[in-house]
Amino acid sequence: MRTQFLNILSAIVLFVALAGAGGSFGTTKQIPLKVPSFSWTPSKTILEKNGLTFAVVAPSYKQVEIIDNWGYGRIEPFKSFSKSMVADMEELLTARGYNIRGPFATRDEMVYADKQACDLAIIIDIEPTLQNTSGNGAWKRRGACEDKTQGYAFDGVLTLFGKINLTAIEPISGEKIWAKSVEIPISETPQIKSIQSICGGENLIYLISRNPSLSNPVTELLQTAYGDILDKIWNHLDPNEFARDIQRIKELKKK
Repeated sequence: MRTQFLNILSAIVLFVALAGAGGSFGTTKQIPLKVPSFSWTPSKTILEKNGLTFAVVAPSYKQVEIIDNWGYGRIEPFKSFSKSMVADMEELLTARGYNIRGPFATRDEMVYADKQACDLAIIIDIEPTLQNTSGNGAWKRRGACEDKTQGYAFDGVLTLFGKINLTAIEPISGEKIWAKSVEIPISETPQIKSIQSICGGENLIYLISRNPSLSNPVTELLQTAYGDILDKIWNHLDPNEFARDIQRIKELKKK
């Protein structure tokens, strides 16, 4: 009886040990999702108004990689990145001495009165590229996921780069007046060793939407780059950039 009891006790201890170690009987400790936080403050404020009024159009993503509508604009941290940029663009333009209207989801959302009241509309297209730069060897097979698909572990590095295109158009005609581009600086995550199984196929954008092991390091990259990106946009939006276009804008509105 004592021997049987000890055998049962040993089995229980083994079960608990396996569960605690994330073995096949237990569950892997979940990694909490890092909540993105983007903030920027102008280095100075120009109190004198320059007489130009901008319509602020919400930034959009050029969908360079989509699977089942899973583009950059639908996942974190990219969703919060563009949302924060709307608010900071309003602050930036105001600090630069411009009047503003908006934000508008698209130029088509502007009614005629808005288009007539604004000299220019600022259109922001975000084109990020996120790549696994460690090659296919970074993915290792792991046990099946809850949906019975193949699970993987990731042991590698992700690289982020891209650009943000700024275009100023005359709101009524839609004619392009001015265009600039700001780089999303090339940056790499530290070595990522995923703890929990990564599930959901091979599309990296979709995988990031479901796996904090991948999204958290990318969030940190974007947060680090955010201030530098806004500083460069500040420099581009100097009122002197548009001084020679004022007469042309007025002529377009008369057509």
